[in-house]
Amino acid sequence: AQHLALRTAKENGTKVSVQIVFTDTEGTKWTFDALVTGFSVSGAIDGVVKGSVTLEISGDIVES
Repeated sequence: AQHLALRTAKENGTKVSVQIVFTDTEGTKWTFDALVTGFSVSGAIDGVVKGSVTLEISGDIVES
């Protein structure tokens, strides 16, 4: 469960490896390490569940 890894990283101040895949026609990907500085989830029974993650990038972004 990725949400547990993100929450744990925020609580412990540890870095996570992140990959963002964009929806452009080339399928561009960014890969980097980051600290999780914010993490929240909200929602209701039978409703929409929303999440928010704030990252502080550490090091270089590798684009592929």
